[in-house]
Amino acid sequence: MAISRAARQVTTLGMLLDPLADKLMVAAAFIALVQFNLRSFRLVAVIVIGREFLVSGLRSIAASEGFTIEASDLGKFKMVVQIVAIVAAIIHHHWEELHIGAFSLDVEIIARTAMWFMVTISLISAFELLLRILEENRP
Repeated sequence: MAISRAARQVTTLGMLLDPLADKLMVAAAFIALVQFNLRSFRLVAVIVIGREFLVSGLRSIAASEGFTIEASDLGKFKMVVQIVAIVAAIIHHHWEELHIGAFSLDVEIIARTAMWFMVTISLISAFELLLRILEENRP
């Protein structure tokens, strides 16, 4: 991946495999978070993993119709938000509060806020992708 990005090469296979790798990583992270006994994230895990399957299916349908859908800026932002939310949840698993200088941060509030923000962005980006596919498929 790094070589193709350095060479600024884009292939259809790469456009399909890169998002798939991201989806597998996110799904594995959420399964691990639920296994950490962070049961409050079960619903989030179901929504996000379901969304990832939906988007993979939509991309497959688009590919079978002969066109590929590139990742949008919103989709890329969604991935960054997912990583931040996952890291916040992992930190929450180990610490209730983080003390940074004179500040004390409630990690649970940060993790929950990040998770629900991530769910919102994930759902919005899924609808945006669906609309793009429908526009491409319009006669």
